[in-house]
Amino acid sequence: MSTFTSAEIDFLNDQRLGRLATVGADGMPHIAPVAVFYDPEAEALVIGANANFGDTVMTKSKKFRDAQSRPKVAVVIDAPSPRILEVRGHAETYLDGGEDVGRRLDAPFRFNQAWIRIRPQRIVAIGVNGDQFGPSARDVA
Repeated sequence: MSTFTSAEIDFLNDQRLGRLATVGADGMPHIAPVAVFYDPEAEALVIGANANFGDTVMTKSKKFRDAQSRPKVAVVIDAPSPRILEVRGHAETYLDGGEDVGRRLDAPFRFNQAWIRIRPQRIVAIGVNGDQFGPSARDVA
């Protein structure tokens, strides 16, 4: 069985804007808008930054530093109706390879070399898997 349902994958591929929640060194939560992509090879989410914003736009960001030191994160992708997909999981931060990953995922912009992969541990969906307001939640291995 796939980590994501086919409806969730379709939703992820239709929505590119999400919010990444991390926790800082002081224990305070932090949330940031991010570009989110579904990676079918890893059955995970990828957060990429536009290379046009500079080489350090990802590595100097709070979200990247937080994910490096405290990898438990959550991503929310939503759309009107409402349709909501929350993915809680483990972040992996990478300092290189982002441009290749972005190209493989057919991103509409060139990725910076640094990027983040989110390995799902819990998926919560509302209005995505059938019923308009029907919630579903599950842990994934």
